[in-house]
Amino acid sequence: MSDKSNDEKLKILRERLAQIKQKHNNIIDQEKNDQDINSFDLESANEKNYEKKSFNKFKFSILIIFLISCFYVYNNFNFSSKQDIKVNQDEKEIIKKKDFIVSYNLNLKGNNIVAINTFKNKNSAKVLVNDLKVKGFKTNYYYLPDVSNSTENIYEVFIGPYENLEEASQWVENIDKEVTIINIADGSTNKMKSKKLLAKEKAENERLAKEKAENERLAIELAKKKAENERLAKEKAENERLAKEKAENERLAKIEEQKQTKVNQLETDKKNIELERQLLLDQKAQLEVERLQLEKDRKKLLVTRKNKNNEININYFFKFSPTLNDQGFLTVTNNAGYPIIKQNFENLSDQGGIESIINKLKLELDTFGLLIENIFYEKTGTQVPVYNGNVKEVTL
Repeated sequence: MSDKSNDEKLKILRERLAQIKQKHNNIIDQEKNDQDINSFDLESANEKNYEKKSFNKFKFSILIIFLISCFYVYNNFNFSSKQDIKVNQDEKEIIKKKDFIVSYNLNLKGNNIVAINTFKNKNSAKVLVNDLKVKGFKTNYYYLPDVSNSTENIYEVFIGPYENLEEASQWVENIDKEVTIINIADGSTNKMKSKKLLAKEKAENERLAKEKAENERLAIELAKKKAENERLAKEKAENERLAKEKAENERLAKIEEQKQTKVNQLETDKKNIELERQLLLDQKAQLEVERLQLEKDRKKLLVTRKNKNNEININYFFKFSPTLNDQGFLTVTNNAGYPIIKQNFENLSDQGGIESIINKLKLELDTFGLLIENIFYEKTGTQVPVYNGNVKEVTL
């Protein structure tokens, strides 16, 4: 369907809605003001009102059918949904917002009446009238379309009539709701509330204002508390992050430290192995020297034995071999073929060092001699027979 066709149909629909709004403006606006309007029903016109009510219902039914038809045509011609809904809502809004002023035409003695309440049925109006009469009010009711320009089918209960506005106002003080004071002469209306109701509303407004202020205070306090909780939550999260980061850094540092310790240990082990290898080489060289010396001494002893009935002046030779970690061992050999003396030492620095250790043992051998494993080593320089036993080494 073309845009022009849609625009034409939309224009037709708007025109029809405007006509409907004009015809039924009184009915729609009066339903909005149900609780604010007060009415009176004259007993003499009840039958006539019933017929008019039925006729209004019939017109309303025709209106509903027409609106449904328009809606069907509107949907089947494929108008833009959003545009149609907006137009419909705009038209309804215009109808609701338009003020409808009820004008009364009353035939009562006095100057004013006070409209109290409205009802859809007559019996409810009668019940309220009887209740007001018991309480001392002059009261009655009327059917609103019979006494005004309104077509709304309601019954309005009133109190009065009263001679002047002051008298009406005095009776209104006994009504705990907003009422409508109607001028009988010209049909004009005026809203009014009792002082008690105004004070009550004022107190309620003040209570609501205090409640609003308290709610605002609580809202501000809650917002502050929420902000503080968020700050604390962020701070906690940041602290947890920092703690995790610190723990991770410590873990990595520990791993790095362990790696470095292993590297250092390997370097130390490597140095110790090299030192031990060098010590072993030195010991091997020393043993080779000692072996050669022993071989020389043996030959010398053999010559000496032949010359001096196998006796020799014994002399001692001292050799200290350090190992690891402030340790070492002392080797003492002799020229008479006696077993080699060996003694292990720890904490060399606490004993005065290698030279001090050698001097102590040398002093003892030079002065007294030593008995080791049932073999007596004579003091240095003593003439002794060449040793011909099987023991090769003793430990001191």
